[in-house]
Amino acid sequence: MTDPVSLPSDRIKDAAVFEVVSVNLAGPLYIKRGDKVWIVLYTCAIYRAMYLELVSSLLTYVFLLSFRHFMARRGRPRIIYSDHGTNLRGAYNEIVDIDWNEVS
Repeated sequence: MTDPVSLPSDRIKDAAVFEVVSVNLAGPLYIKRGDKVWIVLYTCAIYRAMYLELVSSLLTYVFLLSFRHFMARRGRPRIIYSDHGTNLRGAYNEIVDIDWNEVS
């Protein structure tokens, strides 16, 4: 029998809820009017809490608005894990281009 693989250190240390999150999208879902919507799933990697946000599009700026709303409600995460979806890569590129010295 093999030894179990240990979890990454980000997942076992004491931290605030949603300090380490994973982001994923589910959908499309169809609402009564026939419109398509997607669910952005923010999952706390330590406590496994979930925060769901409904979005109307897969565009990068729509995801960034969802992420901004998440941060306003739950605070800024220290670490974010995600897959390499197009809108998530676009959000990463937008965030990397920010001059944080100018912002502060």
